[in-house]
Amino acid sequence: MRRAVPLLRSDFQWPGMPDVVNGNQCQTYGLSSWLPFQGTGVYYYDSYAYRSFYLPCFGMGKLTPANTPAQRKAYRESKTIGPLMLFGDYYPLTAYSLDDRHWIAWQFHRQQQGDGCIQAFRRGKCVHRKMIFRLHGLNPLARYAVHNFDMRGSVILSGSHLMQRGLAVSIVNKPGAAIIGYRRV
Repeated sequence: MRRAVPLLRSDFQWPGMPDVVNGNQCQTYGLSSWLPFQGTGVYYYDSYAYRSFYLPCFGMGKLTPANTPAQRKAYRESKTIGPLMLFGDYYPLTAYSLDDRHWIAWQFHRQQQGDGCIQAFRRGKCVHRKMIFRLHGLNPLARYAVHNFDMRGSVILSGSHLMQRGLAVSIVNKPGAAIIGYRRV
């Protein structure tokens, strides 16, 4: 695996395949412990779907002028979190599940740089709008600027707060996805 270059981790990426979006979340969840570099493509243009396919090697298909804004946003976000996924430590934040009633989330953290991200997904039948995730690998004495990719601005929280009390993530839509980035300040 150390020498592998899986530009396409699986053929399980095509529209119309049953549960392909949640299935790709689970592939990222399961494979990230073993394969930091992996790739896939997505053919959907809603944020829940395309965020479910983010990897260090990420691509989009069925490109049309109507898809351009979503494509630009997806590539911009993927470009930001790709290096975190490739070079960061991986921490699952929920249990593994394909169940549409559950959240699934994970964290990537680069210790030396003091940055990382959380990817969280509220699935279609999940009744819980908010989850609290205790983060890993942070310096408890450091402060971190935390920002949601879907909102302006950031908040400053201590590493000890993020690891002990946790980070509250709210997703109103179901299904819905959130990406939270952070950087040591």
